[in-house]
Order: sequence, then C-alpha cells, then structure tokens
Amino acid sequence: MKGLDQQRIMGEYFGYPTCCIDSWCKNHPQFYFNRPEVQRQASVEGFVPCLTHSEEIVAGTVTHEELIANRICPTAFPDQGSDAQVDKYLAKYDKDSRKKG
Repeated sequence: MKGLDQQRIMGEYFGYPTCCIDSWCKNHPQFYFNRPEVQRQASVEGFVPCLTHSEEIVAGTVTHEELIANRICPTAFPDQGSDAQVDKYLAKYDKDSRKKG
C-alpha cells in the first residue's frame, strides 16, 4: 500500500472529514505548497481541511475538534499518537486488504 491509498487511510485513522481527505488526495502533493491562504491559516498538526472547512475555521464558525469524527487513533486530536500505533494500524489494514484481493 502506497501513496494516495495510504494518505486516505491515514485521514480516516485520524478522523478527518471525507471531504477534506478527498480534497487532499485530489490535489496532493503540489497542493500542500500551493494551497490557498485560507487553507494555510486553517491547517494544523498535519490536518489540511478542504476549502469549505478552512473558511469555516478561519471565520470561527467551526473548530478543528468539531470536524474530527470517528477517530480510530487512540489519542485525542491534535496528538497523532506514536509511530508504532500508526504502523500497527497500517499493517493491519494492508493485511486485511490483501485477504480481500
């Protein structure tokens, strides 16, 4: 498992909204360095919200924490947990996907 598949899985692991994950995957990697200023202002701890959520965060109508849902990572946002926890999750997911394939 590599690239955008891993990015999507990691977004789900951290509980990021699907629209934000889709936005990241659609525009990555150039997106990170060339994203609109509002997304730069709204980004924190590896979470790059989609344009709509970025505008809401900057306007103060929603918080990062309110957007995070169904988080699999055992630590609360913005803590991203240990590398060992992340690696364990990715290994499990990779193993499960090979069984289905």
